[in-house]
Formats: sequence, structure tokens, C-alpha cells
Amino acid sequence: MKKIIRILIILLVLQVSESVNASGKWIIEKKTLSKIECRNKQLLNLIDSIFIKDRSCPYYSDSLLLSIRISQYPDRKMAFQLIFETGIASLKRSFLSIKPIGFLKISKHTCYIYNIIPECLFYSTKESYTFYYKDYAPSKKPKRGEVPLIFPDDDSFSSWTYNFDGKEFTLLEMYQPCINKVANANR
Repeated sequence: MKKIIRILIILLVLQVSESVNASGKWIIEKKTLSKIECRNKQLLNLIDSIFIKDRSCPYYSDSLLLSIRISQYPDRKMAFQLIFETGIASLKRSFLSIKPIGFLKISKHTCYIYNIIPECLFYSTKESYTFYYKDYAPSKKPKRGEVPLIFPDDDSFSSWTYNFDGKEFTLLEMYQPCINKVANANR
């Protein structure tokens, strides 16, 4: 009797796993990025301060990631907006799937750069590195308006928005959930 129950359990597990696999699968993707270095000491200090402030959060670890989205103001030559967002290591898939254009290492942390790499803030190295990550591939093309079911990553992060006028950084807004703090610098 016990042998029959074990066989039924194994068949049930196999059937469930087949139906899960039928809806899609995880595949290994790779992204090769150029390594860049920070040439602006003030920016380097700012990034360090973000990691120092996040150390008080429960999601902090030495593998915490940082994304830096940089946009240039169209009406000002050397003016940029920088949005910094931290994320735990499990967010690597999210960070890499939205197409960074470079990366830098600060201490044990990897920082992904998006949109543009201003020469006044960074310089390129001859090094590059290939990052591997798991991505979801649906087994069939979703119908219009249909969204495949993907379990979300942990959304523990902090966010910092700065302006850079060519000389100094000005904090515009920050969000740090571990201390329930949302601040707008203009208030």
C-alpha cells in the first residue's frame, strides 16, 4: 500500500511540474558590459553615502546592487539628472534586463549605468565583463493584453534623485523604505 501511495505522489508531482513547465521556462541570458570608472570625487562620495545610509536597512548586504539612470537636460550642456536605486542581489535579473550600458564596482557593490555615460563623471576602461542571469521565456507568445505570470523579485530598495549642474550635486528627492522616509528637497 505504501509503495502505491509513493508512486501516486511521484506521478502527481511529475504532472504538476509538467503543467508548470508548459507555461514557460527560465533561460540563462548573458549581457556583456564595459567597465567604467568614476572620475568625479563628489559623485564617488555620494555613491558611498547611499550605501552607508542603506546599511541601516534590513535588506542591506555586501551584494547590494545600484542602478544609476542618467539623463541630460536638453537645454543645458553639462546638466544631468541622476536617479540612484539600490536593489538586493535577487534583482540582478531586473537590473540587467532593462539594458544597462556600463557598470562600475565600488567596494563589493556592482553599479549599473543606464541611458548615457557623461565624460565629466566617468571614463571608460578597456575591460568588459559578461553577466549571466535567469530570464523568463514564455512557451507561447502572449495574446494582446495578456501578461505572463512571473513571480516578482523583492522590492526592497532606496531611491535618490539628484541634479548635477556641472559643478555640484543637489538632492531633489529620496526614498528609503526601511525608515519610512520619503523626502522632497524642495519642501
